[in-house]
Amino acid sequence: MDCGCVNKAFRRLNAIHLLLVGASYDIVLRNSRVSDRMLRPWISRFNAQAALRHPKGTLS
Repeated sequence: MDCGCVNKAFRRLNAIHLLLVGASYDIVLRNSRVSDRMLRPWISRFNAQAALRHPKGTLS
């Protein structure tokens, strides 16, 4: 059974959750075990979807 997609989704959601609860960017990078280059698109996609629902629900 391949759980690769589940693990990737968990890492993305966990990273966004940590940012939303106020964790620093460096902590999120270390916890998620991803590069800055990979984390930025996750945040951009989250912001794009959140902006459609609520303009103030975006991350910086």
